[in-house]
Amino acid sequence: MACLMCGSPVKRTTNLLKCASCNMFQVSRVRILTSQKAELDKNLMEVSLLCSEFSYPDVEGVKKIYRSAYVQLNRGYYTNDELAVVSLYIHSRMNNRIISLEKTCEAAGVRLKRARTILKRTEPYFHVGLLYTLEEAHALCDTYGYDAKDILTQANEVTKLTRSIVAACVYLGTEMSLKNVADAFYISKMTVSENYRKLEELL
Repeated sequence: MACLMCGSPVKRTTNLLKCASCNMFQVSRVRILTSQKAELDKNLMEVSLLCSEFSYPDVEGVKKIYRSAYVQLNRGYYTNDELAVVSLYIHSRMNNRIISLEKTCEAAGVRLKRARTILKRTEPYFHVGLLYTLEEAHALCDTYGYDAKDILTQANEVTKLTRSIVAACVYLGTEMSLKNVADAFYISKMTVSENYRKLEELL
C-alpha cells in the first residue's frame, strides 16, 4: 500500500498504517465510540462533514437536496464531494442564508469551476444560481434583519445582484462596519469597499 500523501511505502505500527517517509497515518475506517448502537451514513458522509465544518444546522435538508441533485444529474460523472458542495450551497440559498461557494469548495477540496458547472446544470430544477433575484435579496434581508431593501431595489435596476453587490447594499443601508459585512458575506473588506464605490457611481 502506498501513502496517500506522498506515495511512499507504508508500514504497520501498532495496528496503524504509517508512511515511512512523511509519517502520515493512513486511516481506512472510522469507528463510533458510544454506549448505544449507531450507524454512520457512509454514502453521505461528505455532506455531514461539510455541514459540520460550516456549523450548518439542517444536515438532513442538505442530504435531501443531495439525493435530488443526484437523480436530476442522470448523466456525467460527479464526485460525492462535488455534489455535497453544490447541495449545501443550494439549500443555503433556498433558505435565505448567506453562503460562499468558494469557501465550501476550499473546505471540500473541490475545484470552483467544477462546482459552478454542476450548479448551472441543477439551476433548471432548483432555480438557484450564482446571482440573486430581487426577491431572494429581500428575503435575505428579512432573515438577517438588514434594512437594505430600498437600496437593493435601486441596485437591481442598474446592475446584477451578485453576492458582493448585495453585501455593498447592506453596508450602504445599515450601520454595520466594513469588517462585519465582509465577514457575514465571506468576502474581503476590499471587495465590499470596491462594490460600495461602484454602487455610489451607479446610484
